[in-house]
Amino acid sequence: MRLQQAHTKRLEHAMPIRPGFIGVLRFLAWLWAACLGPAVATAQTLPFQIETAYAQASSEASSPNDLAQAAFTAYGGELVQAFPATATWIRLTITPRKAPRGALDSPAADDVHTLRIGPSNLQRVDLFEPSVAGWSQRTDQGFRSNREHRCLDGRHCFKLERIDEPARTVYVRVVSPGVLRIHAEVLGSKELLSTTVQQMRMITRSLTICFCLLCLSIYLLAVDRSALMLTFVVFQCSIIVNTVSLTGLLGEALMGRAIDLTLLAFGSIVGRTLMILLLCLAFLREHQPTRAYLVTAAVLIATTIASLVLVAAEQAQLALALNLATWVALPLVQIYGAASARNLHPTLRRVFLAANVALVAITLAALKTLFWPEESDAHLLLFRSFNDVRLNGLWVSAVFFTVVILERRHQARVRQASFDALELEAQASRQAEAQLSERSSLIDMLTHELKNPLSTIRLAAESLGSRLAADEDSRRRVGAIQRCVTRMDTLIEHVAHANKIELLQPAPQGDPVAAQTIILAVIRQLGLDGRVASHVPPAATFAAEPQLIRVVFENLLKNASTYGLADKPIELSASSQPDGTTRVVVSNGVAPGGMPDAEQIFTRYYRHTQSQVHPGMGIGLSLVRSTVVKIGGTIEYHPGNHRVTFIVRIPS
Repeated sequence: MRLQQAHTKRLEHAMPIRPGFIGVLRFLAWLWAACLGPAVATAQTLPFQIETAYAQASSEASSPNDLAQAAFTAYGGELVQAFPATATWIRLTITPRKAPRGALDSPAADDVHTLRIGPSNLQRVDLFEPSVAGWSQRTDQGFRSNREHRCLDGRHCFKLERIDEPARTVYVRVVSPGVLRIHAEVLGSKELLSTTVQQMRMITRSLTICFCLLCLSIYLLAVDRSALMLTFVVFQCSIIVNTVSLTGLLGEALMGRAIDLTLLAFGSIVGRTLMILLLCLAFLREHQPTRAYLVTAAVLIATTIASLVLVAAEQAQLALALNLATWVALPLVQIYGAASARNLHPTLRRVFLAANVALVAITLAALKTLFWPEESDAHLLLFRSFNDVRLNGLWVSAVFFTVVILERRHQARVRQASFDALELEAQASRQAEAQLSERSSLIDMLTHELKNPLSTIRLAAESLGSRLAADEDSRRRVGAIQRCVTRMDTLIEHVAHANKIELLQPAPQGDPVAAQTIILAVIRQLGLDGRVASHVPPAATFAAEPQLIRVVFENLLKNASTYGLADKPIELSASSQPDGTTRVVVSNGVAPGGMPDAEQIFTRYYRHTQSQVHPGMGIGLSLVRSTVVKIGGTIEYHPGNHRVTFIVRIPS
């Protein structure tokens, strides 16, 4: 009953998190749908045409004059490059459109145009414009807080001079490690304002999502303090750091201070990969994954830590390449971990596998876009959407919350099944207790009712014995009756004593009692001084009820004396153990073929076939075991070498 109440309290404390997780999932789905919605396109009617081309020049090229031998390749839209070894040069040829008939002035002469280079996480951008002296250079270092050529949305913006020439060529040099997605465009003042507002809205939505998820994760951590929830909180913090560093918001907040945020920006990219690894590991380790998965996950974590060290050593190119390799291996390792986990619920397994399979597909599309751009134009939109700042961390959070909801439901069902099993066990225990009480009452009644007839028979036998003292044959028969009555009386006393011992609840023991005193008293009481070879040190003690200890050794020594070889001594030794118990060994020799069955020796009413000639009911050793358990000890049976050995451990 106490066990049931304690289990009920644990269930109440460990019930699933109550806030509507289904509502949370719906909210996340709505956020995702809102973020994936297409941005409003800016209507641009520019008074000129732009032709773009790019080239990889040698590291010594410091101005367009050094590009005479460079081969430029025309491209349109966004330029995607993976880990360029040298600076990327972009040539923009700006050709004014012909003014419409009747127009007094060219629109190009009336507006201020800006060259806008994105994204915000380009480490350094140089603009070269033709001038009287040759080439004028302007530089924007993207990860510095005191940037001079910054758009309001953090991108690189350079105001261009009047575009009123037949054709004008400017060069942009981009120096940045990792994967480059360079978008260069020339905008008028209205178009620049509209595009900047759209980008700032997107960044605002991203930060709103990040902080909402962080607050939700902190709440979940307060409700369920687990390693998984703590890892998720740290993951959300890393997403916020990644967002504010790569979008230039942190540099904007530190305007006026000459601080280089390069290490933080590149470190946040690697840190996000590290936190996703830790998040997956924290989830799967609770479901008994294989050792191979744990080792592989540890290798990937060590790889990301090595990437962070490389970032700190200003080897960002190598660090980001290593991080990309880790990212490619990440979903494959998680698929293996989920497939090999031993106690992962099938629904959880399917959801986790589906999420990682989708990540593999997206990663393959991204790799095609990076290394085979001419073959993967169809994947470019997917690659851009997945890397959109609005989705930064949201897809991981959606998968995480789905997994948590399913796992909570599964745990609730498991706890309910456990509670139902406990209810059945408690009911069976109550029935067994009722049966035991009924049996005890029956035994008490039988022992009481049998004693009266036995007393009458004993008195009658004594009377007959005195009257028939002269008849030898009659006297023998009366003696046999008296011995049978004595045997039956002894058995009845034994059963009654065993019944009382089973119902007895031992009282808390005060001071320990000396083992030597109790054992020697039992030996003298049984008259076995000449048969028992005992060795009990004076320091050995028992911390239990003396009456119960006497029951244990009385039955063990009686059994050894009754069923053991008369010419072999009974050996008894005691010793104090480091675990706070006193170990007592009782051993006696038996005849060949007289070794009792090890599996039934403590079973009530079990007797060996060779023991049937001796009086007894087979309840002595059963009584010994139940008594030893009551006083918090253990008993073991060790047969061997024609000897029966019992090892008893009793708290000291």
